[in-house]
Amino acid sequence: MWERKHHDNQNQKWSVEGHFIVSRASGLVLDVNGGSHQQGAHLIVWPRKHHDNFNQRFSFVPNFEFLVTKTPQVTIIQQQQYTPPPQQYMPQNFGQPPVAVVYENSNPNACFIRCHDTGFVLDVKGGNFQPGTHIVLWHKKFGNDAFNQKWVITPEGFLHLQGYPHLVLDVEGNGGAGTRVILWERKHHNNENQRWFFEGQFIVSRASGLVLDVEGGSHQEGAHLIVWQRKHHDNLNQRFSFVQDFQWSSPVIGYSSPPVAAYVSPPIASYMTPVGAPIIIANSGDAKFIRCHDTGFVLDVQHGNIRAGTHIILWHKKHGHEANNQKWVITSEGFIHLQGHPHLVLDIEGGGGKGSKVILWEKKHHDNANQRWHIDGHFIVSRSHHGLVLDVEGGSHREGAHLIVWDKKHFDNHNQKFSFVHGW
Repeated sequence: MWERKHHDNQNQKWSVEGHFIVSRASGLVLDVNGGSHQQGAHLIVWPRKHHDNFNQRFSFVPNFEFLVTKTPQVTIIQQQQYTPPPQQYMPQNFGQPPVAVVYENSNPNACFIRCHDTGFVLDVKGGNFQPGTHIVLWHKKFGNDAFNQKWVITPEGFLHLQGYPHLVLDVEGNGGAGTRVILWERKHHNNENQRWFFEGQFIVSRASGLVLDVEGGSHQEGAHLIVWQRKHHDNLNQRFSFVQDFQWSSPVIGYSSPPVAAYVSPPIASYMTPVGAPIIIANSGDAKFIRCHDTGFVLDVQHGNIRAGTHIILWHKKHGHEANNQKWVITSEGFIHLQGHPHLVLDIEGGGGKGSKVILWEKKHHDNANQRWHIDGHFIVSRSHHGLVLDVEGGSHREGAHLIVWDKKHFDNHNQKFSFVHGW
């Protein structure tokens, strides 16, 4: 802290670039000394990092606390008011360039652009809001951390980053098949490379007719976005949805005209119960996906093998009837069973301790603590093993990662945090 100076004060002036707070004197950014997680850690300035940079990213927030409402049986944490998604109108001759897409209330309703293949969303590589930065896929973030994942579509067909109307999606170089997608300054002329139209769930370049695609069909975080010829089969890596929020809203892209109103269920509150208390979730009979906060993948039954002893894994969220083995019901006794199979519940393999895998098993009527769980915030806690929680083995970001139980972590714990959500 120092007294404000009226001259020679560049050391006291800062600019904000995304989540980085940048010294005007040196171009260095605000950083936490040593990347410490301790209270009392000092603030320093340091060269901006492009990876592992959470200790350099900051948000201005009006208040840090959640709104908490208490009832005799349950504490509801962060119960948010539901806002329906904006309506998407497809022109009568949709798919014929250069008809403009009209997207109502696009500015106040910036959306995530979610890939159907992995559930990852479009992101700006390294959080670098500069022309030429590549667009990649990444797991959906939350709150202010999601700022560089929200996009607005204009009536002219530009897709710009929320808060940066001058930075739009563009096709690098000559724009041929395999060319990567980047951020670039919006052009007022010769801008076909920056304008897009929609055919169902395909996002199509007006310049070439090529569609947005994931390079190499990759399932990895950080995969680059490119343009490529449209495929008629095995094309989930070319299909995208505009969603307002990953937890509550349904896709709003892909309506043919006249527009079809989409019904979306209200948000599900997160519930915290005391250890050992019954779990009470509104409409608990409604099956829900159990989504991991770290990757956006959901709990699934390995190989779709619905029988006792099958391991539980993470997989991208499926659609329609294919999602039946990804939907779960939590009962008032704390059992979590597969939709339509109330006799098959989540259990801990071998009745083991830390590191044991989670499996499907026949529901037991006695000696069943291994099969019962309680919810502590976003943690799913085993009632039998001294507070062990549901965890992703090895912190893996891969599809097919096994679910285990592990000690609850106080930091770097997104692979232990889950939400019960309706479809998105």
